[in-house]
Amino acid sequence: MENTNAKIIPLKFGDIEDDFYAGFGIRLGANILDGLFLLPFYILTGLLARFVSVSEFMLITIILYLIIFWYKVDLPKKYGGTPGKLIFKMKIIKIDSENIGWKQAFLRESVELILRLLSDIILFLSIFEINLPVNKMNTIITIIFHIWAWSEIIILLTNERKRSAHDFIAGTVVVKSKYIEKIREDMAHFT
Repeated sequence: MENTNAKIIPLKFGDIEDDFYAGFGIRLGANILDGLFLLPFYILTGLLARFVSVSEFMLITIILYLIIFWYKVDLPKKYGGTPGKLIFKMKIIKIDSENIGWKQAFLRESVELILRLLSDIILFLSIFEINLPVNKMNTIITIIFHIWAWSEIIILLTNERKRSAHDFIAGTVVVKSKYIEKIREDMAHFT
């Protein structure tokens, strides 16, 4: 969770007129692009599920999780964003302007990864015909996912630093890349 004692990037710097925080529209565009990049993996997984055994499908699902982890956690840790964010010239940084580490990269995706994992566990329970209320459990996970997604949007639209819920969990903010050096230069004066 976020350290409230840490120095926080101000809302404005003296000579930056533009808003340097990445808002809803540009982040939505990056998320759509990231979805398009990941879509072939989802389609391939869905197609293969029809032609493989349950154990092979479980292995394919694990491989898909590794790809998602690489894409949504490893790449942001290494480069400051997913390919979509980087193409749209954004960077994920800590609220004190430092680069994110493994912890922040993982925490940003943790809620979605947990919901996805629970959904897949329910899927496998239904495949193995385990006597549980699978449909009801899947409905609950779907409702929780929708609540999470809408809370992300509402929180992003209602705070001055344009942070989503996952940014608050991870102690991060998304900024326009062209302002990174200026932000860090000005933040150095606060220490």
